[in-house]
Amino acid sequence: MRKILLYLALFIFTLGLANAQSKEKQPVVKIESVIKNDQGQPVPGAKVYGKEGTVIVMSDASGRFTITVPLSTELLIECDGYEPQVVSQDAAFSGITLKPSPFLMGERDDVHVPFGTIKKADLLGDVSAISPSEFVEYDNTQNVYDAITGRFAVFNTGNIRGLGNAMVVLDGIPRYSSIYEVNLNMEEVDQITVMKDAGAVALYGTQARNGVIIITTKRGKAYKRDINVSAQYGIATPKALPEYFGSADYMELYNEACLNDGLSTKYDAATINSYRTGNPYRYPSVDYYSSGYLKSFKTYSKVIAEFSGGNENTQFYANMGWGRNGSLLDFGQGKDANSNRFNARANVDFRINSFIRSNVDIAGILNFSKSPAGSYFSDAATLRPYLFSPLLPIDLMERNNETLQDMVSARKNEVDGRYLLGGTQQNQTTPFADVYAGGINQPMSRTMQFNNGIDVDLAMLTKGLSLKTNMSFDFYNYYNQSIANTYSIYAPVWLATSDSITGLTQYGTDARPGTQNVGSPDFLRRLGFFAQVDYKRSFGSHNVAATLLGFANTVKLKGTLQPDKNTHIGLRAAYNYNNKYYIDFSSAYISSNKLAEGSRGAFSPTLSLGWTISKEDFLSDKKNIDYLKLKASTGVINTDQSLGGFYYYESVYGGQGSYTWADGAWSNSGVGSTRGANTALDFEQRREINLGLEGQFFNRSVWIDATVFSTRIANKYTRRTTLYPTYYSDFIPYDNYDMDGYSGAELGITYSKKLGDFGFDIGVVGMYLNSKVIQKDEIYSEGYLYRKGKPVDSYFGYEAEGLFRDAADISSHAFQTFGVVKPGDIKYKDQNGDNIIDNNDQVKIGRWNAPLTYGLNLKLTYKNFSLFAIGTGSNGADAFLSGSYYRPDGDEKYSVIASERWTEATKETAKYPRLSAKTNTNNDQTSTFWQYANNSFSLNRVQLTYDMPERICSKLAMKTLSIYVSGSGLATISKQNDVRYLTVGSEPQYRYFTLGLRSMF
Repeated sequence: MRKILLYLALFIFTLGLANAQSKEKQPVVKIESVIKNDQGQPVPGAKVYGKEGTVIVMSDASGRFTITVPLSTELLIECDGYEPQVVSQDAAFSGITLKPSPFLMGERDDVHVPFGTIKKADLLGDVSAISPSEFVEYDNTQNVYDAITGRFAVFNTGNIRGLGNAMVVLDGIPRYSSIYEVNLNMEEVDQITVMKDAGAVALYGTQARNGVIIITTKRGKAYKRDINVSAQYGIATPKALPEYFGSADYMELYNEACLNDGLSTKYDAATINSYRTGNPYRYPSVDYYSSGYLKSFKTYSKVIAEFSGGNENTQFYANMGWGRNGSLLDFGQGKDANSNRFNARANVDFRINSFIRSNVDIAGILNFSKSPAGSYFSDAATLRPYLFSPLLPIDLMERNNETLQDMVSARKNEVDGRYLLGGTQQNQTTPFADVYAGGINQPMSRTMQFNNGIDVDLAMLTKGLSLKTNMSFDFYNYYNQSIANTYSIYAPVWLATSDSITGLTQYGTDARPGTQNVGSPDFLRRLGFFAQVDYKRSFGSHNVAATLLGFANTVKLKGTLQPDKNTHIGLRAAYNYNNKYYIDFSSAYISSNKLAEGSRGAFSPTLSLGWTISKEDFLSDKKNIDYLKLKASTGVINTDQSLGGFYYYESVYGGQGSYTWADGAWSNSGVGSTRGANTALDFEQRREINLGLEGQFFNRSVWIDATVFSTRIANKYTRRTTLYPTYYSDFIPYDNYDMDGYSGAELGITYSKKLGDFGFDIGVVGMYLNSKVIQKDEIYSEGYLYRKGKPVDSYFGYEAEGLFRDAADISSHAFQTFGVVKPGDIKYKDQNGDNIIDNNDQVKIGRWNAPLTYGLNLKLTYKNFSLFAIGTGSNGADAFLSGSYYRPDGDEKYSVIASERWTEATKETAKYPRLSAKTNTNNDQTSTFWQYANNSFSLNRVQLTYDMPERICSKLAMKTLSIYVSGSGLATISKQNDVRYLTVGSEPQYRYFTLGLRSMF
């Protein structure tokens, strides 16, 4: 892998030398010409590229330009609103005529779809696409997930319509099962396409069940050379840190918990007072989140360089990036902890002969980090504050105690020359000692991706016919290099009359073997291939397109006995008349090795229709309607993706009990059934109907995209327990039965306006999604327990009726079956009136997904300044306070939440149950008591950008230079911000503040 990255780096470096090498003297010619449009009017501001993009000039107000280039060169002319054009040197002398870009049908309007591209005007499915080049100059996010969030009308970024994580296709190949796994620089990306409906994704077969996100990386362009460099530096500040009570308060609260349970108190008043006011080394009260251990911020930085160019025969694109994140820890080896990412990519397209072209793409990503041993943030959330002093001052140890001083002198580890590592017999490893002396972990992951494609123009057989093949393979591996040290901790013996240490007990040994250990290995290997025959041709106003393809993809994971294979044949046939009336049939015949022979194949057909109604005569005089299309689609996607393994159709037997013979003298283990067979087990199905419209209005200032949809996930896999008696449970097979429904509406609106030097763009996207269990194998004693008819994402739990006030309240209430209850415990509603609270009293109490999700984005421009902001919101979801931070019991440490606990004095105002020194199962049930409305609106990012004037850029030998400041994760409007911001047991959530620059050479 290192060799591959080295070769990539050397290749990219040589690109930087290409320009210098090309400056050898060549015969040149001076071209003076004029650029006009098809109406004969001059075109000012057109860019003219010569010498393969190394020489650039711009046409003046009269459309004229002068450029000096080598003899026999070709020129590329580009201008907003016009189609790019390549002209020969001789043709340039006689003047150049640019053609206006047809609306949504120009060269810049290609949208990447499964196994090809389609013009925006020809799209029929529920498809949204964006190119980072459209926003990266004013929104420098480096995360694909963040780039989509708030810009597209989806349920949430990774889960398009509530069906589950969408598959992510990178450069034509399914490479990620979730958008969260994508590890790219935004500068690498040419386009992101979100494909939602069945018709749009059918060609990807069984893997397309949840929708598809297509990411296409950049490629070089002929006659155009670019060198772009971007750099950023920033700080990340924690949004919130957990707050826990100190030792003295903890002891008082624990005593209270003991009394609540009828137990004797553990800590006397003198001990508590000592921990409140005494020597902090003798009576520790450790705050793991204090400024003594954590910084107020950590730093991060990133540098990215990209190079592209080429000529008619060969084009190249290359990208290199490096990013680094610092650490929040502020002591020991934690200060130097960091994580790094290095990437390199090279995409090359080249002509083999007049009808064959090929491409070779190779990319490598190296992630490596360094961190101290242990798990600091996990320990910080669990270790009680009084257990030990992390450090023991050497100057508090009796100097006239020879034995003690000999032990101090023999130390192998010390902190700042002043402290020994503290601990106890029960705490012989501590998070502080781990960070100071425990060694280091250096996890490393390496990813390599390779594509090779061949395109054959078969026009010699028939016009419009072509063949394409693509072979790809990916390798990923992970391991952790660690150096594990052992260390001693010391438990002090304190003088009774003063704060002096009179003795030490040493636990453990100090050793730094320096041995490097390699562990936690993981790997993935993916091989893919597809071949397709395309036919695309126009016969007057009749336009036809067809694709026939074969696809195979194999993924092998560490620890699996056989790879996950996906193979299918795809067929697409499309027709439109005059780009007005559209019909598209897309389908796949899929194959599965997870089902029994005879059930391994299925046909997935889809049909899409479109009508560009704005081209009709009855709308031609409507000046406010620039473009309007109606769309409809329906289809079925057969899938086996919900099967987590193989052979679900077979019987399964396993060890079960034992039997004896010869009057018990001999015995043997038994074998019993755990699952029955069903060779008729079939595919799940996604059945769908979509209706939509898209349009542009008011002189193309308003864009509207709206869709309504209804989806059913049918034939879901389940074991139908309701068909069999209980004693037959070990013989029940898997079957196709359950069905869920999802329906909703999506809306996207953008408005753009420019008034002199001032311009603004406003975008609003939103989705309302409702789900329902349509059919489910279930049987309950009460009607309200049935999931059928309720949202798929329903929470079931107990309806809380507050807290028990006293013993009389408990005795008069239904018996709760979760353990002994006392005043201050949660009271649950008896739903069925049987005077017992058990599982039969659970009801639907909420849902975990928000039915309404939306995004807002705003861009303001004034001369060379731009201000961008984007936010997202959701309404209708529920969440629960969980974990020991909110629900402590036993001897777990107490957070500040405990200040609002139930006591006799606060029974009228208490927000939380009583404290308990025992495990309190009753209060830990899923119930409305812990539930809260998870509604919010978050300001995700804000960026202010200044583009340097052209005169300054030219003096710096740059084409463009932009400087920006940005912030992300800035603010959230919610009634539960204290909960939403808080992370317990791992690193905190951060706000990011960035200073960066982007330049083009």
